[in-house]
Amino acid sequence: MTAPPTVQPPALPRLRPVPVVEPRAASRVLVEGERDVAVRPSPQQAVLAFPVPFPGPSPALAVEVPSRPGAHAWALHFTQAALEVVAGLRPPVQLVRWTSPEVQVALRRRHALARRTGARPAGGSVRSVHVTQPARGVAEVAAVVTDGVRYRALAFRMEGTTSRWRVTALELG
Repeated sequence: MTAPPTVQPPALPRLRPVPVVEPRAASRVLVEGERDVAVRPSPQQAVLAFPVPFPGPSPALAVEVPSRPGAHAWALHFTQAALEVVAGLRPPVQLVRWTSPEVQVALRRRHALARRTGARPAGGSVRSVHVTQPARGVAEVAAVVTDGVRYRALAFRMEGTTSRWRVTALELG
């Protein structure tokens, strides 16, 4: 007669300390009595001290365009999200802003296939992500993912706009 299988208690979540984030230092600190050279009130602005833009470049008045996030970190987040869509855990509409229409159709098809089985979907995990940038504003990603049973390859191409990445091609093996 065989012994009944032992049941392992579920693993407790790990607690990690919150990282300390220090504010960025000012690029230049004004000494008492010193005035910023970029702001010069004109006689018409004696009462209201609004900055007046002067001809020529002025770093204090330059508008900063938000830069897109790092390719590797963004690829890691997208890989996990795409894996959840393919497993049926996440609706594909959540990735509309991150994907082209062609990729969105492929993700919807895979999501529908996963939901059609009726079984409880297994969560997957990302094992590794490799990013290469063949041209400025373009990144190609190869990732290894697992669903707990099988390892699969995931490859996609990201193209950067001014403030974000967008996936324009996707292949899941």
